[in-house]
Amino acid sequence: MYEPSEMALLMRQMYEYNKLVKQQIIAGDSLADYPEDFKKIHTAVLTNPEEKDAEYDSLANVFLTFQNKAFNTKKDSVVYYFNKSVNACVTCHTTRCTGPIPKIKRLKIQ
Repeated sequence: MYEPSEMALLMRQMYEYNKLVKQQIIAGDSLADYPEDFKKIHTAVLTNPEEKDAEYDSLANVFLTFQNKAFNTKKDSVVYYFNKSVNACVTCHTTRCTGPIPKIKRLKIQ
């Protein structure tokens, strides 16, 4: 029976949370607090642990930086930083675990 890795579960949680955040942004609502659990992106066990390397850590930091800025910026910059965080996800997934890219791209706010 398939057991998703810690990272797979975290990524699904992050996706679902960001779907809600996208709707809050579109509605012009204030965002909830920054999800500190997202920092587990550095410690969660990957499906393929050998894929956790310096590039992964660097891309994870880029994602966390932009995601944090989306939650802690002026209202007129939220979409910009949210989309930058989505782009960071796509960039990382082009180098490993490419399957979710179409789903991730749907998070982007036009």
